[in-house]
Amino acid sequence: MPSSSPYISFPGTAAEAFAYYADVFGGDLDLLRDGVLFAVVVPGDGRTS
Repeated sequence: MPSSSPYISFPGTAAEAFAYYADVFGGDLDLLRDGVLFAVVVPGDGRTS
């Protein structure tokens, strides 16, 4: 069965282009930039992983 991935990457100014199209078409834009670390808070105990 074929599958697809919602993850794409572009060099250059893609973040600005996506922000423009999100403004034009509406909706929410969530970007995860390469090389940016983030923490996940575990509900209930305040720990991060």
